[in-house]
Amino acid sequence: MLTETLTTLDTQATIERLNRHLADALLLAAEAKAWHWSVYGPTFPELHALFEAQAESARRGADELAERVVQLGGVPAAFPQEWLAHGALEVPEAGSVPAPREMLRHFAANLDRIIAAVREDIPRVDPTTADILTDWLRETEKNRWMVTATARE
Repeated sequence: MLTETLTTLDTQATIERLNRHLADALLLAAEAKAWHWSVYGPTFPELHALFEAQAESARRGADELAERVVQLGGVPAAFPQEWLAHGALEVPEAGSVPAPREMLRHFAANLDRIIAAVREDIPRVDPTTADILTDWLRETEKNRWMVTATARE
């Protein structure tokens, strides 16, 4: 009985961790789409495409995270109010359209937040979930490299 209780508690903690990462992935996708629609200036074509690719990557990551939540018997944080409640990203002010370089800086800072949180949680979950988080970490680190390389002067 004690083993079953610990397993249930571990599973619930894993679901909560996954929902936090899911919320962050969906917030990141929303931010990327906002910048995709709002970017301007001489680098518009490149940044427009970059932010679209970032949004697609975040949505793919979110799908994997959400499916793992369901596999563990949980309910994914699927709605915007849940993303804000569970997520840890810095959300830009509504209606703001910063300069393209600031968009890149803000986005990179949110990628850094995701990287730190995922690295912290990988050793705290079961091996299957750790694999999913490791894949998400790998993708997020690659995306951060792409964003910061684009932002360099």
